[in-house]
Amino acid sequence: RIDSYWTGFLNCRLQDLYALKSKVVFSDNSPGVFGLMLGPARIYSLLPRVRGVFETPDRGPGLFSDKDFSPDRMTEILEEHEYEIDEAYGPGYLTYCHSDLFCPADEKDARPLRASETGQIESLGERVGWTDIYHKTSSSWIARFGIFRDGNLVSLTTVRPWDDQVASMLVATDPDYRGCGFATSVVSMATRWVLEETNMVPQYDTSVNNLSSLRIAHVLGYQYYGQIIYIRLG
Repeated sequence: RIDSYWTGFLNCRLQDLYALKSKVVFSDNSPGVFGLMLGPARIYSLLPRVRGVFETPDRGPGLFSDKDFSPDRMTEILEEHEYEIDEAYGPGYLTYCHSDLFCPADEKDARPLRASETGQIESLGERVGWTDIYHKTSSSWIARFGIFRDGNLVSLTTVRPWDDQVASMLVATDPDYRGCGFATSVVSMATRWVLEETNMVPQYDTSVNNLSSLRIAHVLGYQYYGQIIYIRLG
């Protein structure tokens, strides 16, 4: 099912996901540039309007087959052509959880958040250094779960649907409360909610440099799928 989701999102064939060399495709679903790496295979999905930016003699296949799976050079090229970059992310580990593999954590301190608690979410966002992209996309969150201490939101997981097939999660914890297991609790509650209340597959992604975040996914039963990068254009 996950393979089918990505072939649809990237506008490619199943065999392209596992090809032995990189491939570039064009899709209106792309945020600008989106890269998926499964094993040695790399597939890049670009918005059609940026095609000409990358199809030059010095920016052809070599740029997308580079061993450095990173959005850095692509971001530079887009900015040189005066494209507005909303967000550049990656590489990040991409993991999924299925009901038969889910290992729930202790959720006693976690609870669903109410619409009236938006101010608490914004306050936590400021403390952890969220960029504006998270505020701009807040209307697309379908569920939010959190933990409070002394009246303040200290850990949060939000759930956002991707094409109503996978439920992508964002987790954030106040730096003063990290290492307490709060993130694991709120992600557990969010994962259970997705599995029990929706037809989507829970998706958890985190930077390849954030191994503590990756451990949360592993503890809860998420399975490694691949790596992603993306550049979202304004």
